[in-house]
Amino acid sequence: MTSAAVEVAPAPTPPAHSFDVLAIEREIPDTARASEFNGHAMVQSFTVPLPDGRTGRCWITTSDAFRVPRFGRDWVASALREHAVTHGLETTCRALATGTGLRLHPGGQGEVGQRRFDRLAGPDD
Repeated sequence: MTSAAVEVAPAPTPPAHSFDVLAIEREIPDTARASEFNGHAMVQSFTVPLPDGRTGRCWITTSDAFRVPRFGRDWVASALREHAVTHGLETTCRALATGTGLRLHPGGQGEVGQRRFDRLAGPDD
């Protein structure tokens, strides 16, 4: 009988902050706040407690939210965790704390304002 050693890659380290679904709060929709969301009048926005005690914000257009199966705080928390694993907790928290907050998309990618995080910033940003 022979045995083979198999090397297994370690599991990715989860972010230190888990974005507790019960602490995420949905904000009341208000079309008068469109300027806060890059001109989008119809959005679903959420406040998110940050590890340093501040409160951040994330949002998704209502039309994008309609394309998300079982959209709600669970999905938002999951999207934030995914963003933190991909881009780092510090980057995610910094994005949440900006004036416009972190814009979420059905595919899980997020952006701040018009700058997308799924590419590196270049000289034209």
